[in-house]
Amino acid sequence: MAETFQLHYAKDSERLLRAAMIVTEVTAGVSKLFSKGGFHRYYLGLFQAPELRIHLPPLLVSAFLAATPFIEIGIGLGLIWTAQRRHFATAFCVFFMALEFGHYVMEQWSAVNEMIPFILLGALVILLPSHASWFRRDRD
Repeated sequence: MAETFQLHYAKDSERLLRAAMIVTEVTAGVSKLFSKGGFHRYYLGLFQAPELRIHLPPLLVSAFLAATPFIEIGIGLGLIWTAQRRHFATAFCVFFMALEFGHYVMEQWSAVNEMIPFILLGALVILLPSHASWFRRDRD
């Protein structure tokens, strides 16, 4: 009985964590889409600062910044699909590692550190078991 009870808690926790990831990604993506290009201009300018130690090709940075809101919304919506949650949670982790790299290049050290909990959040969702459906609780 205790084992089943703990399994339900693990599955419930996975559901809550995944919901937080969905809200994070979809909200971030939608806000960037509605920034009227402000997100893209702001970060492109930061990546071109002459005092940075690492300089990435502007075309690469611009392409990544343009794709970012669509990647975020895609990952967020993909996390809804329980059967593929581990694939989208992995994509979530990889995406946040890319963001962490970008903040490292911009020498924003506190932002680099702030990415780590998000990567761990995705890793936890990969590790935890899940209910078969968002709308019912498994009986195991």
